[in-house]
Amino acid sequence: MANIQVTSSPGPNNARSENAVVVNPNNLQQVVTSSKRFNNITTYDFTLGVSFSTDGGQTWTESAPLTFPPGATVMTDPTLAWDDLGNIFLVGLVGNNPPTWNTICMAVYKSTNGGQTWGAPLLIHSSGGDDKQWAAGDTNPASPHHGNVYAVWDDGSFMRFARTLDHGATWIGVGASTIAGSGLTNDSFSPELNVAANGDIYIVYINGQSGPNIKFLKSTDGGETFTGPFVAAAGMTSLRGTFPTVGGFPHFPGGIFRVLSLPTGCNGVGDNVIVAWADRR
Repeated sequence: MANIQVTSSPGPNNARSENAVVVNPNNLQQVVTSSKRFNNITTYDFTLGVSFSTDGGQTWTESAPLTFPPGATVMTDPTLAWDDLGNIFLVGLVGNNPPTWNTICMAVYKSTNGGQTWGAPLLIHSSGGDDKQWAAGDTNPASPHHGNVYAVWDDGSFMRFARTLDHGATWIGVGASTIAGSGLTNDSFSPELNVAANGDIYIVYINGQSGPNIKFLKSTDGGETFTGPFVAAAGMTSLRGTFPTVGGFPHFPGGIFRVLSLPTGCNGVGDNVIVAWADRR
């Protein structure tokens, strides 16, 4: 398959970054992608753009603009997840800017037609510290939690967790908590969530922006409870604090773009879990 450009524009105000893309496991022809799309690159003013494909990624169409929650003007950090009925969910970080960036909340959007149109935002958590969200769905028919969709994010150094058991109608926390955003640990930076074939949930993260540990939590009951955190890798050397910085972010010597030690994980056959991250070593 040849490389295919999903979006294009002659001007910098349609610059894209932070891309996410997911394939519907029940229909491999349905693919949805979302990215940060600038309205004005000079004032750091942006929203989330969404595009969808119905032919396995050969051609793409941009969705209608997402609706902002009241008081919001910007949206960033897209993450996407499918459920078992062909619904797709987009979790976005919502705020207002310019003149300064102010976080408002975590918002969830739902599409029932493969990303062509999106419903109104559902606000699942409101904190000025919300950031770095990730979402994943349990799309494995053999899993006892098939159809659940999970989200995780940072609230300062606190890791927050939410899940939907009813295809997005409501979002709850762990156990009997009816409030989304249960706290799982207080040393989190940039968590990522993955669901294994048997329905187990793994959340990997760095304990603070500079480590030195890659940690993970695990749930075997669909997010009712979690065990951990456990150390997956000790002694990592973060890129933050070891490379030159511009605007508070590290970059390679001679480079001009941000580089961070952000973990990523996946689940293989059986209990195999793979975690990767950028390490100064």
